[in-house]
Amino acid sequence: MRKLLTAAAIVVTGLGVASQASAAPTKNVEPFVCDGVPTTIVTAGRNGWIDGVRWQAMEFTVTGVATPTGGVPEQINDHKEWAGGATGAAEEVTCVQPINDAGPEGTFVGRVEVIIRPG
Repeated sequence: MRKLLTAAAIVVTGLGVASQASAAPTKNVEPFVCDGVPTTIVTAGRNGWIDGVRWQAMEFTVTGVATPTGGVPEQINDHKEWAGGATGAAEEVTCVQPINDAGPEGTFVGRVEVIIRPG
């Protein structure tokens, strides 16, 4: 079950720890809905690219219910914030991604929310 939660967190922390390279990566393509608009974010570390423009994650939240196979459901709430980030950026965008994952260890149903700024 923890592997499911880790996978969910990695989806978002994919916006959490990598280099500041200016070229958009071509891996880790993630579908989100950003401010109500379906959006594809290409992630690499804390950076994400939308239409070739780099954004940085400022905070993320994972919420949902994890149910181990044959076990008791557990409410999950995980939140992370990063200090600093893009300087002088006033624009923030909120992106969400539903998670509905199942495997031999159990299920996780919830959502990821990430707040990003141009970077």
